[in-house]
Amino acid sequence: MKHIKLVLTDSKKEMSLKREAGRFLVHRADQAAADLIWEILPEGHDHSIRFLLMRTLLRIRYRNSAIRLDRNLIKKEIFREVELYLGIKKLHAYYLRVVQEKREEFLEVALNAVAQESLERLFLCLSLLYPSEEIQIIYERILEHPHSDPIRSHAVELLQNILGPEFSGLTHEIFEDPDPPESTEKEAISILAELWNSKDRWLSLTARFLVEELGLAENYPQFHFSGVGGYDEALNL
Repeated sequence: MKHIKLVLTDSKKEMSLKREAGRFLVHRADQAAADLIWEILPEGHDHSIRFLLMRTLLRIRYRNSAIRLDRNLIKKEIFREVELYLGIKKLHAYYLRVVQEKREEFLEVALNAVAQESLERLFLCLSLLYPSEEIQIIYERILEHPHSDPIRSHAVELLQNILGPEFSGLTHEIFEDPDPPESTEKEAISILAELWNSKDRWLSLTARFLVEELGLAENYPQFHFSGVGGYDEALNL
């Protein structure tokens, strides 16, 4: 188990090896395997590893329903993911407002992709606390249908009923309001700085492209590239 922990926490280890470690934990499917994930998950800054750990924990619970889950830690991960998701959406809205018709398609794709990954991790966390089949169906309906579609509205209402008052603000912030609140430049820069400094490769890379496109490095020294600068450094992360 010590070796498994080292594999999962070593940033230099290949992702394929980390997946093997996850499969080993699922095969054990005991409390020690679940507890190991609880040790690692709160410290995780690479979101691809967080996704792997969440999915592994869900599979362990499928195999062994007697596993005890740390509800407080799951709640912290849920709120952590909500904050990240809303930050990405606010930053996306700010980008669209600033550039208007001069949008870069690759940035649109990147921002949508990192937001979608965050949403998927959020629903994985929710599946640990609530009936996973219902949560999965709701997730699929929300993805497949636009805000104006009654099917999506019914899915959001069902989610709200399942979650209850514990997460009363979550459904409104993420699912009921199609447009995130407008961000001031100060708030957008703060969110962008968090992504820039993230240990998650894709969040950091997206932030660097945004800084380049918005021309922010000149006015904000914290966004200066060391070395060659610009896209070249970003691609070499």
